Amino acid sequence: MTIDEYTNKLWPIRDRIFRLARRLLVNDEDAQDIVQDTYLKLWSSKMRLEEVSNMEAMAMTVTRNLCLDKLKSHSHKYTVYENSFSDSSAASATADNQVHLKDLQKNISQLISQLPEQQRTVMHLRDVEGLEFDQISYISGQSINAVRANLSRARKKVRETLEKIYEHEHSIY
Repeated sequence: MTIDEYTNKLWPIRDRIFRLARRLLVNDEDAQDIVQDTYLKLWSSKMRLEEVSNMEAMAMTVTRNLCLDKLKSHSHKYTVYENSFSDSSAASATADNQVHLKDLQKNISQLISQLPEQQRTVMHLRDVEGLEFDQISYISGQSINAVRANLSRARKKVRETLEKIYEHEHSIY
């Protein structure tokens, strides 16, 4: 594989790699390091990459594994994930709605960051990156049924906790 082929195939997905790393590590600097490490690891195995049918899935798998290694090696503590939601709908909303949307986004981000690693990864790959179940299965090393189950559990946990938060807020007023 030439450097041009490598660049043409892998450079366009650098933002996706970064978002996955940031979602798992909850830190922009660490995520940037992982992106660089991912590209280095892929470049060092460039001869084997010609045999890979889905380069993006391979890159996401390498990124995930590097993130998990980093989390294990540094006894990393999770913090609130920075907002990755689009503000396009908030632009047309009233000031009250904007505040409500920001609170909702903050709550969702906090809840997602508290999910178990597998559920958090699956939810990010499906709901943020928009990947298909077979791609998520390949990246995560889980069966498609396990991916579906983890996604369902993650969404259910976030939904139920949000409902409790908002029921509690409404009962106060």
